[in-house]
Amino acid sequence: MGLAERKISFLHQFLGVQNKEVVHKSEQLLHSLEGNLSGQNPISVEDLLARIAEAEADATAGRVMDSQSLRNQIKER
Repeated sequence: MGLAERKISFLHQFLGVQNKEVVHKSEQLLHSLEGNLSGQNPISVEDLLARIAEAEADATAGRVMDSQSLRNQIKER
């Protein structure tokens, strides 16, 4: 089933929903997903692997910070 058919099927099912809470939660989910996806550019596998390698090198070299230290540093600013 293609994307267009899936969207139509979803809309038919959604139109049958009578529960206001389900509609409200669906609206929230849609807005949340749209907000998370807008403005984001997917990264390539090569870029992801480079970021992972850099993070692992930082961890090996001790260039890491625990969450409490980060919170303290932010509060000091």
